[in-house]
Amino acid sequence: MKIAAVVLIALFCNCLAYTQIIQSKDSIILKEKIPTNTAVHPYENVGALVSYYFWEEDSLGYIVNQEIKKPFLQNYFIECTLPNKAKDSVSYADMIAMIGSFAHDAAYKNELVVEKKNFEIINNVDKRKVYFPFVREEAEKRGSVIHIQKNGQWISMRRHMVLYITITSDNKWKYYYSSDSLVLHKHKIHLLSNSQYLVLTYLKGAKKSIIRLCIIMQDKMLLTFF
Repeated sequence: MKIAAVVLIALFCNCLAYTQIIQSKDSIILKEKIPTNTAVHPYENVGALVSYYFWEEDSLGYIVNQEIKKPFLQNYFIECTLPNKAKDSVSYADMIAMIGSFAHDAAYKNELVVEKKNFEIINNVDKRKVYFPFVREEAEKRGSVIHIQKNGQWISMRRHMVLYITITSDNKWKYYYSSDSLVLHKHKIHLLSNSQYLVLTYLKGAKKSIIRLCIIMQDKMLLTFF
């Protein structure tokens, strides 16, 4: 218990020496090369405040194919406006293209909050116009935006830096909640976060007892608790 707390405190001081890193076949695909010296704060490299996550959910709210995509970070919160419905069919690739172009659109560089509804998507030599309402707000603090596709429609939610995902014994993934802290109740750990993390909570049995916790940053497994 004390060792786990010491390791997490070291992580938040950016001086974590990685010890044993455990990779699970059930987890998000991770990068092969993992640093063995210190944990670098992600914003030192990318300079962005908002992390973006995309996934698809089935009718019960489980993440399809256990696949969570994290394509980029931005300095804006860009969300679909609700209850407006998109008039056009929009794929994951379309979402990436529209959000990326909206984030770097020089026409709105002096706008703190702006809405845009019409986009032009270029795919190789093909171009098409898409109606899809987004609102862009300049970020003043760290956070995340999750875009979820369900029944062919996209919804957006602005969330805190740390996302918690539960994984059942039959490998069904579900978004649980977000927080500004790393909270591991079983290990009596509650630390304010200074970066973006995914916390995977593996459950077992009808009582859903926690059998393992995995902490991921920048697609790298940092720590695993049993």
